[in-house]
Amino acid sequence: MTNNALTKITIMTIAITMLAASPTLSVANASVSPPMVDETVLSGHSFHVDKQVTTPPLPPKLDLLLLEDETGSFFDDIETMQGDAVDCSNGLANDLYDGLDAQITDFRAAVAGFRDFDQSSWGSSGDWVYRLLQDLTNNKATWLTGICSLTAGGGLDFPEAQFGALKTAADGSAWDSNGDGDFIDVNDTPAGQDPSWSADPSVTRVAVLVTDATPHLDTDAGGAYPGPSEADTITALNAEGIHVIVLATASASASYNNVATQTGGTVQLITSSSDEIVDAITNALEQLTISVVPNASDCTDFDVTFDPPISDPVVGDVTVDFQEWITVSTDTLPGEYHCVVTFESDDGAVIGEQEIWIEVPFVEPRTIGFWKNHPDDTDSHLSILIGDFEVLDSDSAKDVMKANAKNAHDMLAAQLLAAKLNVWAGVTTCDDVSDAISAADAELAGSGYDGKGSTTAPNPQSGDKQTVNAIKDTLDSFNNNGCI
Repeated sequence: MTNNALTKITIMTIAITMLAASPTLSVANASVSPPMVDETVLSGHSFHVDKQVTTPPLPPKLDLLLLEDETGSFFDDIETMQGDAVDCSNGLANDLYDGLDAQITDFRAAVAGFRDFDQSSWGSSGDWVYRLLQDLTNNKATWLTGICSLTAGGGLDFPEAQFGALKTAADGSAWDSNGDGDFIDVNDTPAGQDPSWSADPSVTRVAVLVTDATPHLDTDAGGAYPGPSEADTITALNAEGIHVIVLATASASASYNNVATQTGGTVQLITSSSDEIVDAITNALEQLTISVVPNASDCTDFDVTFDPPISDPVVGDVTVDFQEWITVSTDTLPGEYHCVVTFESDDGAVIGEQEIWIEVPFVEPRTIGFWKNHPDDTDSHLSILIGDFEVLDSDSAKDVMKANAKNAHDMLAAQLLAAKLNVWAGVTTCDDVSDAISAADAELAGSGYDGKGSTTAPNPQSGDKQTVNAIKDTLDSFNNNGCI
């Protein structure tokens, strides 16, 4: 807008756009409690851990683009940003850089400016939609050279090309400012002028849009305005994983509600105080929402699951509760196992880690005779289904295991019950034994087994006696020797 288009708004509008390969909080400053699980677990057993994950309050790695309104009415704001030192080292921009750099471990900044299209009544002669004045750098003096390059002029009408500038910052869109059909004029925006955002997924990317005006819409003048729609801008932002946070005056803030809410950001009010601007940016970063997702893909030797599998959206410095279940399968060999669970944002950035150490002890298999003569041990693992018959206590188990040697199903049931008791006791299984247990269950269920003597042995109703005996022999070997 021009200098005399309206009375200068003394409270700035800052729209902070979170752009990221993964626009989320990363691993530093986050906490996982407990950070390590170290347990001895029997084969075939599981346990749970109450887990708390606290999100970091601020992104510890940040790429920030200051996207400044360069229209005429913004001359005094630009002067405030630049200060009166030749190197712009005593202005608001210097304070802003220092404030963020003091709180963020890995910080880089860039600066760009925007006005409007040099067409029709949209902008003034020579206006531009977007220009990159200084790419991302971790050197404040270098960044301030871009601040010193900011100018004020043009703009013509009140709304400006904020959406076009945001879209270029997101995807490098090109703009033909004067509408002559090319992108080679001085005031055109060639493709690829978005900052060189870090490819590191743990780096949060932020574009700070500073303006005192509402944005032009593609529907202006019956759809004649050459800039992008609000919807296309939001789509571009979301395609790059972008959160928009708007810090604005009451008169302009409503224009950015959709961009903020539809990209997971917020709208906040600020004053022109440099301290409050830094605080407002910090508060806005703290209010970014993420969902915490446990990732146990590294745990291949045992199963790790979480309830819930993904948290509700939360802001920074908030503790999320999970119940973690760790299960060791029946065929896990004795030994020590290790894996790392990562806790990530819903966009994939790691925000915390947990180590798991599991010791699986060797357990000697026990024969039918042991289980018959040790009722306390037997009771501790009951009840158990063999086929469709439920063995409820050690007395009924002893009866099952006093099998009639002339009845193939009774003999099979006795070995199956002993095998399942061994599995519950932590004896490691193998494929042959697991298959034999499944086959024995199917055979007994199919034959209607309902306790000792309940089926006709020499001629089992499903399969022949030779097959039943083969299954029984596999289980007998397991109960005496384990997996061989």
